[in-house]
Amino acid sequence: RSRSSQKNNAVVQDSTLPSAAAEEVSLHDNATLPARPRCSLHQEHHRVHSMPQNVYHLNEWLSEADEELLLNFADASPSSRWTQLRGRRLQNLGGLPQGGDSGGMIPEPLPKIMISICQALVDAGIFDAEAPPNHVLVNEYQPGQGIEPHRDGPIYAPRVAILSLGSQCRFDFVHNDPQRKLYGSLLLPRKGLLIFDGEAYTMYLHSVPQHLYDIVPGDTYNSASLISLTADTITAKQSASEEAGLLLRRQRRVSLTFRRVLHVVEPKDCGD
Repeated sequence: RSRSSQKNNAVVQDSTLPSAAAEEVSLHDNATLPARPRCSLHQEHHRVHSMPQNVYHLNEWLSEADEELLLNFADASPSSRWTQLRGRRLQNLGGLPQGGDSGGMIPEPLPKIMISICQALVDAGIFDAEAPPNHVLVNEYQPGQGIEPHRDGPIYAPRVAILSLGSQCRFDFVHNDPQRKLYGSLLLPRKGLLIFDGEAYTMYLHSVPQHLYDIVPGDTYNSASLISLTADTITAKQSASEEAGLLLRRQRRVSLTFRRVLHVVEPKDCGD
């Protein structure tokens, strides 16, 4: 194993708590993502040019077996780990980030399978070995569910990587103004990896529309491919008949969002 891999593992695994907290990690957390060659990020090749600057997508970054393993991980999570929100339920892995003046995160154990993905993201050049992801947000969306336009905020380093499991879905970039005008949409395929940073992260909002179906041009759809649509194309497709395009019914979708919380507060720093 290379020295950089050893250093990265040390950085990620330092975000664990000993004793009682570690004992709460269930047996299914001992799984790891199988080691295999994965696509590395090449910015020019993977850039999505019809979106804001600094949006990238890697198709088929996961195998079918990887996807099944990660969905099984989510399914095996006890109900106490999930937080139910309007339009989705979620898990915070690695700790619970806090906003405001006291923003930061008290680290908690990252499951081994998430550590292995963090390592794979570093190996693929998506995160730096000196600053790997230390937080994973697991979102589960049922058909018709989504999330309103938002930004992730300054408590994270300004780069995010999102894995999509179980279903395709539309993913919008929206202007950050009172009109919330749509900039453009992506149709994210299963097993793909979406990455964005720079102005896409800091200047625009992003969302998952709460739809039962996703609309795409009927002659361009491939289940393993990313499709990007401009705002004008979206409007035209929504006003046309079903025959003018292809309606894809959403299934249950699980997304894994990998980020780095900038301020990690060790338990000894928390006071009495």
